[in-house]
Amino acid sequence: GDHAYWREDGNIVFIGRKDFQVKIRGLRIELGEIESAIQNISGIERAVVVVRKDSSDRQLICAFYTGEELSSKALREEIGRTLPKYMIPHIFTHLEEMPLTSSGKANRNALPEIDLENISTDTEYVAPETEKEKALANILRNILKINSVNMLDNYFDLGGDSISAIYIVSELE
Repeated sequence: GDHAYWREDGNIVFIGRKDFQVKIRGLRIELGEIESAIQNISGIERAVVVVRKDSSDRQLICAFYTGEELSSKALREEIGRTLPKYMIPHIFTHLEEMPLTSSGKANRNALPEIDLENISTDTEYVAPETEKEKALANILRNILKINSVNMLDNYFDLGGDSISAIYIVSELE
Protein backbone atom coordinates (compact mmCIF):
# COMPACT_ATOMS: atom_id res chain seq x y z
CA GLY A 1 0.00 0.00 0.00
CA ASP A 2 3.00 2.34 0.10
CA HIS A 3 3.55 4.76 -2.77
CA ALA A 4 7.22 5.56 -3.51
CA TYR A 5 9.71 6.07 -6.32
CA TRP A 6 13.41 5.45 -6.95
CA ARG A 7 15.72 8.45 -7.19
CA GLU A 8 18.62 8.47 -9.61
CA ASP A 9 21.04 8.07 -6.68
CA GLY A 10 19.36 4.76 -5.76
CA ASN A 11 17.42 6.03 -2.74
CA ILE A 12 13.70 5.46 -2.37
CA VAL A 13 11.42 8.45 -1.73
CA PHE A 14 8.25 7.65 0.21
CA ILE A 15 5.26 9.64 -1.10
CA GLY A 16 2.47 8.22 1.01
CA ARG A 17 -0.06 5.43 1.02
CA LYS A 18 -2.13 4.38 -2.00
CA ASP A 19 -4.87 3.17 0.31
CA PHE A 20 -6.34 4.76 3.41
CA GLN A 21 -4.48 2.72 6.00
CA VAL A 22 -3.25 4.69 9.01
CA LYS A 23 -1.45 3.87 12.23
CA ILE A 24 -3.03 5.18 15.42
CA ARG A 25 -1.71 4.33 18.88
CA GLY A 26 0.39 1.59 17.28
CA LEU A 27 -2.58 -0.07 15.58
CA ARG A 28 -2.98 -0.28 11.81
CA ILE A 29 -6.43 0.86 10.77
CA GLU A 30 -7.97 0.63 7.32
CA LEU A 31 -10.27 3.66 7.05
CA GLY A 32 -12.13 2.07 4.12
CA GLU A 33 -13.21 -0.76 6.42
CA ILE A 34 -14.77 1.77 8.81
CA GLU A 35 -16.46 3.56 5.89
CA SER A 36 -17.91 0.27 4.69
CA ALA A 37 -19.27 -0.57 8.16
CA ILE A 38 -20.97 2.84 8.40
CA GLN A 39 -22.43 2.59 4.88
CA ASN A 40 -23.93 -0.81 5.78
CA ILE A 41 -26.16 0.89 8.36
CA SER A 42 -29.73 1.28 7.12
CA GLY A 43 -30.42 4.87 6.07
CA ILE A 44 -26.77 5.85 5.54
CA GLU A 45 -25.96 6.79 1.95
CA ARG A 46 -22.26 7.60 1.94
CA ALA A 47 -19.47 7.71 4.53
CA VAL A 48 -15.94 9.07 4.55
CA VAL A 49 -13.52 8.53 7.44
CA VAL A 50 -10.42 10.64 8.02
CA VAL A 51 -7.90 11.10 10.80
CA ARG A 52 -7.42 14.57 12.23
CA LYS A 53 -5.18 15.86 14.99
CA ASP A 54 -6.44 17.95 17.89
CA SER A 55 -4.49 20.72 19.63
CA SER A 56 -2.64 18.11 21.72
CA ASP A 57 -1.51 16.35 18.53
CA ARG A 58 -3.70 13.31 19.31
CA GLN A 59 -5.02 11.50 16.27
CA LEU A 60 -8.81 11.19 16.25
CA ILE A 61 -10.88 9.12 13.83
CA CYS A 62 -13.55 11.36 12.33
CA ALA A 63 -16.47 9.99 10.31
CA PHE A 64 -18.58 12.10 7.94
CA TYR A 65 -21.78 10.63 6.53
CA THR A 66 -24.87 11.49 4.50
CA GLY A 67 -28.35 10.07 4.63
CA GLU A 68 -30.43 9.66 7.74
CA GLU A 69 -29.06 11.57 10.74
CA LEU A 70 -28.41 9.20 13.63
CA SER A 71 -26.98 9.76 17.10
CA SER A 72 -23.30 9.04 17.67
CA LYS A 73 -24.34 6.49 20.26
CA ALA A 74 -26.51 4.58 17.76
CA LEU A 75 -23.74 4.67 15.14
CA ARG A 76 -21.13 3.45 17.65
CA GLU A 77 -23.38 0.59 18.78
CA GLU A 78 -24.16 -0.48 15.23
CA ILE A 79 -20.61 -0.52 13.86
CA GLY A 80 -19.33 -1.89 17.18
CA ARG A 81 -21.00 -5.18 16.23
CA THR A 82 -18.54 -5.69 13.38
CA LEU A 83 -15.51 -3.52 14.17
CA PRO A 84 -13.06 -3.70 17.08
CA LYS A 85 -13.31 -0.90 19.64
CA TYR A 86 -10.11 0.81 18.49
CA MET A 87 -11.59 1.33 15.00
CA ILE A 88 -14.76 3.11 16.14
CA PRO A 89 -14.62 6.81 15.25
CA HIS A 90 -14.35 9.40 18.00
CA ILE A 91 -16.55 11.87 16.12
CA PHE A 92 -19.48 11.41 13.75
CA THR A 93 -20.60 14.35 11.64
CA HIS A 94 -23.77 14.30 9.55
CA LEU A 95 -23.58 16.19 6.24
CA GLU A 96 -26.47 17.18 4.03
CA GLU A 97 -24.25 16.61 1.01
CA MET A 98 -20.85 14.95 0.65
CA PRO A 99 -18.27 17.20 -1.06
CA LEU A 100 -17.20 15.52 -4.31
CA THR A 101 -14.33 15.84 -6.75
CA SER A 102 -14.98 16.43 -10.43
CA SER A 103 -14.77 12.65 -10.95
CA GLY A 104 -17.51 12.01 -8.36
CA LYS A 105 -15.30 10.68 -5.55
CA ALA A 106 -15.50 12.04 -2.02
CA ASN A 107 -13.32 15.14 -1.70
CA ARG A 108 -11.57 14.51 1.61
CA ASN A 109 -9.84 17.90 1.47
CA ALA A 110 -13.20 19.72 1.29
CA LEU A 111 -14.68 18.09 4.40
CA PRO A 112 -15.68 20.71 6.99
CA GLU A 113 -13.57 21.56 10.01
CA ILE A 114 -15.01 20.19 13.24
CA ASP A 115 -14.46 20.90 16.92
CA LEU A 116 -11.97 18.27 18.05
CA GLU A 117 -11.70 19.72 21.55
CA ASN A 118 -15.27 19.00 22.68
CA ILE A 119 -16.13 15.44 21.80
CA SER A 120 -19.76 14.57 22.53
CA THR A 121 -20.44 11.01 23.62
CA ASP A 122 -24.26 11.16 23.72
CA THR A 123 -24.48 9.80 27.26
CA GLU A 124 -26.54 11.20 30.12
CA TYR A 125 -24.39 13.57 32.15
CA VAL A 126 -23.49 12.36 35.64
CA ALA A 127 -21.22 14.73 37.53
CA PRO A 128 -18.39 13.48 39.75
CA GLU A 129 -19.55 13.49 43.37
CA THR A 130 -16.88 12.14 45.72
CA GLU A 131 -13.50 13.80 46.26
CA LYS A 132 -11.78 10.91 44.43
CA GLU A 133 -14.16 11.22 41.45
CA LYS A 134 -13.60 14.98 41.32
CA ALA A 135 -9.81 14.54 41.45
CA LEU A 136 -9.91 11.93 38.68
CA ALA A 137 -12.23 14.10 36.55
CA ASN A 138 -9.88 17.07 36.97
CA ILE A 139 -6.87 14.98 35.89
CA LEU A 140 -8.79 13.61 32.89
CA ARG A 141 -9.84 17.14 31.86
CA ASN A 142 -6.24 18.36 32.03
CA ILE A 143 -4.58 15.42 30.29
CA LEU A 144 -7.24 14.83 27.62
CA LYS A 145 -7.77 18.59 27.21
CA ILE A 146 -11.56 18.36 27.38
CA ASN A 147 -14.07 20.68 29.05
CA SER A 148 -16.05 18.23 31.15
CA VAL A 149 -15.92 14.63 32.29
CA ASN A 150 -19.07 12.58 32.59
CA MET A 151 -18.83 9.68 35.02
CA LEU A 152 -20.61 7.48 32.44
CA ASP A 153 -18.30 8.34 29.52
CA ASN A 154 -16.03 5.76 27.98
CA TYR A 155 -12.38 6.75 28.34
CA PHE A 156 -11.58 5.87 24.73
CA ASP A 157 -14.61 7.78 23.40
CA LEU A 158 -13.13 10.89 25.03
CA GLY A 159 -9.95 10.44 23.01
CA GLY A 160 -8.03 8.55 25.67
CA ASP A 161 -5.35 6.05 24.71
CA SER A 162 -2.62 3.99 26.34
CA ILE A 163 -0.13 6.89 26.28
CA SER A 164 -2.47 9.31 28.05
CA ALA A 165 -3.32 6.52 30.53
CA ILE A 166 0.34 6.53 31.58
CA TYR A 167 0.13 10.26 32.28
CA ILE A 168 -3.11 9.77 34.24
CA VAL A 169 -1.60 7.02 36.42
CA SER A 170 1.45 9.21 37.01
CA GLU A 171 -0.75 12.14 38.11
CA LEU A 172 -2.84 9.89 40.36
CA GLU A 173 0.24 8.58 42.13
